[in-house]
Amino acid sequence: MAYAYQSDAFDRHKVLHLHGTDDRVVAYAAASNIPVLLPDGTHVELVTIEDAGHDLTISQATLILEELDRFLPGPTVQD
Repeated sequence: MAYAYQSDAFDRHKVLHLHGTDDRVVAYAAASNIPVLLPDGTHVELVTIEDAGHDLTISQATLILEELDRFLPGPTVQD
């Protein structure tokens, strides 16, 4: 799995890592290892989503959109 994180595309960029505590595909315990796998200079922000599995964009769509809105620069969409 480590090779997936070695891309230069991550180098000196911010990474938002969203991970559910009930993920049965990639165990939540693995979340703490990901920053170590990324190139030096990469800033990783881990957002833990309690009781969520691997399908975050489906099961936690509103929360994911809120986190992306907070993390990404630029104007936000207002109701």
